[in-house]
Amino acid sequence: MKKTDFFNRLIPCGGARLTAGENYITAEAPAGGGVCTEKFKSLEDCVTVNIAARTTAKEADVSFKLCSYDESGAETVIYAETLEKDNDNCCALSYSFDPVSLGVYKNSVSFSVFLGSESGAQLHIKDFYITEGVQLQDMAEAEAICNIIIDEKGEKSVQVKQNNGEVITVPLVPKKVVFIGNSILLGMFNTYGMCSTDPKSDYAYHVQQAILARNPSCTFKKLHGSAYEHSETDDSVENWLSNDNIYSQRPARESFDEDTDLVIIQMTDNVNTDKKVTVFKNGVDRFVMSIKDMCPKARLVWVYGWYNKFNSHERLLELSREHSIELVDISGLRCPENESYSGQLSLNAEGDEVVVKDTWITHPGNKGMRAIADKIIETLGIAER
Repeated sequence: MKKTDFFNRLIPCGGARLTAGENYITAEAPAGGGVCTEKFKSLEDCVTVNIAARTTAKEADVSFKLCSYDESGAETVIYAETLEKDNDNCCALSYSFDPVSLGVYKNSVSFSVFLGSESGAQLHIKDFYITEGVQLQDMAEAEAICNIIIDEKGEKSVQVKQNNGEVITVPLVPKKVVFIGNSILLGMFNTYGMCSTDPKSDYAYHVQQAILARNPSCTFKKLHGSAYEHSETDDSVENWLSNDNIYSQRPARESFDEDTDLVIIQMTDNVNTDKKVTVFKNGVDRFVMSIKDMCPKARLVWVYGWYNKFNSHERLLELSREHSIELVDISGLRCPENESYSGQLSLNAEGDEVVVKDTWITHPGNKGMRAIADKIIETLGIAER
């Protein structure tokens, strides 16, 4: 992990005066004043702000605020909180956010952190730093659930577990497919995968071609799943199914029917705050069961891990065991040679070349998209014979 210490680089704001002590910095400011960091950038999917401070007045609130700035410099408040204090008027904060996701969905280019206290109360700041990345920790290995079965003639088919526990058998090669994904599926102009160069270079296109080689009459639909990932309320599943999808422009539930026999879900990259993690963990069973109710014959494959694997990995393992979902962990594919790069050109909706934003370039490039597709195709069992 990379650490950036702002302790000796804090900037007074709102009329504050800073005084350096031996072990802390004192900020004294009128109402609304305090200290802030310089604007900083990050291409990591996890940045953690760490602050420790103390006020001289018990009644004085200590406020924290994270702001982002777009290319024009316009400010957006991403998160704000009044910090809890102990009996000694001390407070501490460890808050994590995802600059990559904010760059895609909020057009964030840079960030700044603010800390303030009420007028008349000194604020003694002991720690003020950020860390980028996460401390790698041991995670349970994904059980290699494979629902493919082979009969005595060597013919392959797939077992599908329904909500009532019954297991049915469906053909290996699907006839109707639904993709559900985030920016890696539909990030370029709501049309194709972010940071692939064109619509024929993303992972969904390669998977479609592999299926069409086995069944030329197969049909495909796509749905944007970012609204579900970003939800921080318990009605996330119903809202996502019932609201108009930003890709299809119709309620998501209308893209599913009883003849759908393959659903490829590529999500959890944006499950990146404590609230989102809690909502996801509590509601993902309903999400899966809702899809199975609408598509009782559908094989479910869940692709995950390019970003923020640690937030959802264990829950997805439980989900896989409970509902017999095949997991495709793509975290091991993320490396510089599989990512995009600064200055990359991609086609816009009009077919003109445009330069992708630097805040996007940790997404998979063409090589990464091909690698993701290959792993999905291998799991589906439809690689060229």
